[in-house]
Amino acid sequence: MPEAARETLFDSFVQGKGGEKYSRPDTGLGLTISKKKIVEKHGGTIAFTTELDCGTVFYFDLAKINLDASAAYETDYTEYSTAA
Repeated sequence: MPEAARETLFDSFVQGKGGEKYSRPDTGLGLTISKKKIVEKHGGTIAFTTELDCGTVFYFDLAKINLDASAAYETDYTEYSTAA
């Protein structure tokens, strides 16, 4: 990945130039949605490492939540039930 692309990679409608071999129609929203709508909403971070002409690896970190075992099963599903 070129150095110039790294700064705007997570911006909306940005598409990387992968060459004709990887060329296909795309919206350029996948990384934006991953970062701002999923990972950051869960208190995490997303980043990548890259090596020119070798490839790029994306990774994310999320905080581990410790739940009491009984609390995990105390969900109220009444709002999802349908009226008879």
